[in-house]
Amino acid sequence: VMRPPRGIRNNNPGNLRVSHANNWRGKLTGSAKKDKAFEEFETLQYGYRALLILLRTYVTRYNLRTLRQVLTRYAPPNENNTESYITSVSQLSGIPLGQYLKANDKETLCKLAHAISRVENGVYVGTMNDVYTAWEMI
Repeated sequence: VMRPPRGIRNNNPGNLRVSHANNWRGKLTGSAKKDKAFEEFETLQYGYRALLILLRTYVTRYNLRTLRQVLTRYAPPNENNTESYITSVSQLSGIPLGQYLKANDKETLCKLAHAISRVENGVYVGTMNDVYTAWEMI
């Protein structure tokens, strides 16, 4: 029996690394936590919420406005084949490479988060409804 991908086991569809700077709502801590390197969340929706907040932060605080800019920071070349990552996310999400991203664009950012889950885990994690639910929790 194959183990599910790490992002599914951890309710962390974006495979966000542990960050002591981000006290994400719904994240597991202490003895409940098993994965030392990656965040773990109580529910998939909390995991998507953290990913959506991170993506919005890239747009607002760091002024990263295109898929290329966002994903180069999210999936840096020292850890990923960033070009392949960007191409895959664009194709899966339907978001053109040059499209200007806006922090309050629910539809686009939810599609982006769901496509990231697919690239990170090899399968889509949850449904678009899970992502929309997470958006409403922000």
